[in-house]
Amino acid sequence: MARRLRILALALGAGLACASCGVLEELDKGKAELDKISPSARKEAEEKKAAAAEAARTGAVAKAAGAARGARQAAAQWWKTARSIDSEETSEDVVRCLLNGAETYTRKPDCLMRGGRVATRSP
Repeated sequence: MARRLRILALALGAGLACASCGVLEELDKGKAELDKISPSARKEAEEKKAAAAEAARTGAVAKAAGAARGARQAAAQWWKTARSIDSEETSEDVVRCLLNGAETYTRKPDCLMRGGRVATRSP
């Protein structure tokens, strides 16, 4: 009888030990799930997300600023060497002609012949 009691106690102890292992595993899984949805974990995730978005935004702003600066430099360089397509010299007698309330640019004799008035620059 004592032997049976001892075997029963060992079986009960082994059963409880194995059951407690399963319980501990479930507790660990539950803790991991709680860590995922806890307010502090959410706040930390949001802070990481905001930091990543800020880094991406500042990187994009810097890239756009660099592109704009490059475009301005390229335009300035182009204007330094810009040439007219036409090789013909420009006429010095082209004036701003005021005719019937409208402004046109014509040669001076044409403006006067049409009854227009040659506009002068105001200083």
